[in-house]
Amino acid sequence: MTIKRWFLYAGKILGALLLLICSSALILYIYYWGDYAVLATTVDDPDLPSIQIDGVRLHAESHGPANAPLVIALHGGPGNDYRALLDLKQLSDRYRVVFYDQRGSGLSQRLPVEKLTVASLVEELRLVASHYAPGQPVYLVGHSWGAMLATAFIGEHPELVRGAVLIEPGFLNAEFGREFMRRTNGMMPPINSETLGLFLRSIFQSMHVSGPDDDAAMDYVFMQVMLHPSRDNPIAGYFCGGDPANAVLPGWRFGSTISNAMMQAAVKDGEFQIDLTRGLQHYKRPVLFLAGDCNTIIGPDIQKRQAQLFPKASLRVIEGAGHSLLGEKPQVVLPIIRRYLAEH
Repeated sequence: MTIKRWFLYAGKILGALLLLICSSALILYIYYWGDYAVLATTVDDPDLPSIQIDGVRLHAESHGPANAPLVIALHGGPGNDYRALLDLKQLSDRYRVVFYDQRGSGLSQRLPVEKLTVASLVEELRLVASHYAPGQPVYLVGHSWGAMLATAFIGEHPELVRGAVLIEPGFLNAEFGREFMRRTNGMMPPINSETLGLFLRSIFQSMHVSGPDDDAAMDYVFMQVMLHPSRDNPIAGYFCGGDPANAVLPGWRFGSTISNAMMQAAVKDGEFQIDLTRGLQHYKRPVLFLAGDCNTIIGPDIQKRQAQLFPKASLRVIEGAGHSLLGEKPQVVLPIIRRYLAEH
């Protein structure tokens, strides 16, 4: 075969492959044609309860007497919303309980990546606390990423925190970040037909998301992939039996941009650089850690070690519960939180 004929043959093969790929993409695009709704944020839905903080419209609500001690619920993610924490409303008989979706998360306003930093989230939390209880220390109840944010806030503003309940924070410094990535295979699922199908399905479905904003399509993809109830999910070990189907983590919408921004900020040159523990030595009040005994990724063994980063902290383990322990065992978890708040 001459060089010219070889190039002609190779060109035909490549052309056929390109045609096959384009045809397959078109078939999938048509196959997944449909209406895939993504909820509007506070920018496009004026009926959502909200507050204006530092020029950002946050999805927020409060319950309980205005003059009662303030409890602020901090959701996970980064990027999730407070829907999974609404069981904490039961505390509103004695406390004023505030829920809000952090900037770029849930149903709150989307922002450019340069405005999505740990520092901006800490300052946002300070302003939320001041909005509801000016000049008063508050209680923080944080879940997962929310517990990480609470930790950073405590180190920055120890005088503003009356007490804190930290429900399975992911990783508070680089050491625990590396352990987290080791236990989750770098947050990468195995490459098999199920995971490939999930990615393709989510991407082609997202092509039919018609709004309500520019982030909606990617938010849809992230929510489908991150919360997929498969044992191949990298965080399947969060839940009892290694099965995400056992999770109780309802949500309205996921924020993809802030999720990416926080992960990129935590890693530099391929190594974890995150440290949310600066200033914790100045916080002398007791902190309560909660962990589910089913969690094999950031469960009791990790939380026992992370609790030691605080001058004074204790750990309670919830039997038969995974990462969504508040939703799974509210009848057990809420009395523990009540007791802590009453004593501190």
